[in-house]
Amino acid sequence: MNLRRMRMTKTGKAILAVTLLAILASAIPVAAQSSYSLRMSNNSGYDIYQIRLSPVSDVTWHHDLLGPWRVFEDGTSFTITQISADRYDILFIDEDADVCKLHDVAIYSDLSWDLSRMWLLNCERLSER
Repeated sequence: MNLRRMRMTKTGKAILAVTLLAILASAIPVAAQSSYSLRMSNNSGYDIYQIRLSPVSDVTWHHDLLGPWRVFEDGTSFTITQISADRYDILFIDEDADVCKLHDVAIYSDLSWDLSRMWLLNCERLSER
């Protein structure tokens, strides 16, 4: 009987150990991705001359992500990479110098946007307010 009791104790300990390991493993947070990307397809009928991305906590716009000589042409794609997880304001300026401002955009995963003519015109109209 002592031998049987020892086996149960060992089996019980093994089950307890496996259960504790499972609980501990589920409690370890998964490492968050350190940066994300925003892929945009420009199907608006307009060339975009500036794209600026600034955390909502900043009071000024960051530098133009296209740079001084690049244009985000209609019918092409552009990807912003290495974006830290945060909430952002995003500014677009098109070939007619019309401004589109998006406020408080959450970037916590890789995103893909299609910039259509209707989307851009609505954004410009709302940005005028």
